[in-house]
Amino acid sequence: MKVTINKTHILLPVAGFVTGGLYVLLYAFIDYCDTAPLDESFYDIISQILSHNDVRLAIYLWGFIGFTLGCIANLLIGFLQKHIKRAK
Repeated sequence: MKVTINKTHILLPVAGFVTGGLYVLLYAFIDYCDTAPLDESFYDIISQILSHNDVRLAIYLWGFIGFTLGCIANLLIGFLQKHIKRAK
């Protein structure tokens, strides 16, 4: 599959959102495992983590930050490509 400029305009913000959300999940998982025993299944641990409102809010917040950084990266890539084309 060939990746074109149009696909990267969609891919970078989505990847930023997913990365931000996974960061919060990893942080909450480490925090939960520090205070709780690990005799529960992985599914139960994740459901306990996601049952808290502050974790869901943090996922949205960090996902939005990642999405915004992906959009800024797209703007910078487009700006640099225009300057490279003008220099040639």
